[in-house]
Amino acid sequence: MPHHVTGDAAYHSGKVAGLPGSVTFTTRLPRNAALFGPTPPRTNKRGRPRKRGTALGPLTALAKAATWRLTVVERYGRTEFAWITELECLWYGAFKDLPVRLVLVRDLDSPNPYDLALVSTDLRSGS
Repeated sequence: MPHHVTGDAAYHSGKVAGLPGSVTFTTRLPRNAALFGPTPPRTNKRGRPRKRGTALGPLTALAKAATWRLTVVERYGRTEFAWITELECLWYGAFKDLPVRLVLVRDLDSPNPYDLALVSTDLRSGS
């Protein structure tokens, strides 16, 4: 049976990569998190293969370039609309080479590029 754990930004660490495959983890992403593209395929050249893809840049730049979709969210006991966008990537500094899903949330009337950044090891649900 799958289990899902959530925690605030104080709980993210490399230990998440050691969780059993049946456990997923979601946490808030710090604004200064360094995200990278997925691990590139092996090149069959000499030397250690790359563990991470290219740097994705700051979250504000990702948010401005993203394709957003309107969705229904439940938060604070209310059901309302919000804009969301998702991207599969690596948060190498915290979760090493464990693939994660970045989810950016923006309120309907927000002037900000995004209002909330979440990262999850659950790559399947909610898509």
